Amino acid sequence: MVSRRLAAARERHVEQLAQQRENERNVDSALEVYFLADEKIAEAEQECERRTAPHELAIARLHERRDVVVEQHRAEQGRAALAAAEADRTVEQIATLFGVDEKTARRLIAAGRDERKSTVEASEPPVLTDLAPDPADPAVAATLA
Repeated sequence: MVSRRLAAARERHVEQLAQQRENERNVDSALEVYFLADEKIAEAEQECERRTAPHELAIARLHERRDVVVEQHRAEQGRAALAAAEADRTVEQIATLFGVDEKTARRLIAAGRDERKSTVEASEPPVLTDLAPDPADPAVAATLA
């Protein structure tokens, strides 16, 4: 009786060891699948980045150009609002004429004033306060060497 129980226990132990080996093979297989998939994900992301980078750069350039154009036209709107204000139109009248609220009309007029001020300042010659050469200037550095 003892020998049969011992044999049955040994057989269960052998089955458990076989099951453990099968489980370890399954884990090894799962690890391989996981890391191969991880590598493929990284490759797909790199390929996507490589292919989209030029387009993202082009889009950024388009946005920059758009911003320049919008800024120019906003300055024109500001000058137009200022011209209307200087033609004795009230903020309320300007807002009605332009189809905006009074707060926006005030901002447009202020932008027109700022635009005029920056245009006047840009047209004035710079004031030379320091006539000493700048050693950081490459042309000056070449003559000093």
